[in-house]
Amino acid sequence: MKTLVEHCKKLNINTLAKQVRTPLIEALLKAQISTAKQVINLTTSNCHFGGQRYWLVCPSCAKRVGTLYQKPTSDLLLCRKCHGLSYLKTRYHKMI
Repeated sequence: MKTLVEHCKKLNINTLAKQVRTPLIEALLKAQISTAKQVINLTTSNCHFGGQRYWLVCPSCAKRVGTLYQKPTSDLLLCRKCHGLSYLKTRYHKMI
């Protein structure tokens, strides 16, 4: 049975960005977030009507993601697909 997203700790870029002001976010983008034994890179993409969107880069697959998860049985922060996580909601339709 797959581990659920709801049972994992998470690092969300939007939550992180709300806690920090814009000049500091730009400084963080040039640096890297270090946690435990991992280095998590940050990147940006341009929005259609101007401005920038911030992303975390999954250390395993190198894809841009908004949230990285830490399974209860692992020390690694990875994206949902690399950890093989599913949402609780997806189990409901199988019950009907």
